[in-house]
Amino acid sequence: MPNHKTHRQIDKLILGKEFPKVHEFLDKPAAWVKRGHRRFRHGEDIIAWVLLATNDAKAAISAKLHLLADKEGKANQ
Repeated sequence: MPNHKTHRQIDKLILGKEFPKVHEFLDKPAAWVKRGHRRFRHGEDIIAWVLLATNDAKAAISAKLHLLADKEGKANQ
């Protein structure tokens, strides 16, 4: 799976800036469930939640990019 540095680089490339707080929020459950953390905060509904919480469409797109990158990373394992 991509690390946060990679997620931030994807943000920068596509969105023109990094969204580290989005990635920290999405992966926060990893602190207590480790590899199974993607069961939490990794559904499509989280994109709307990020948009509502931040009122920033680019932050919501960053969340979507995070999910896509994780899905691609899992497929390549």
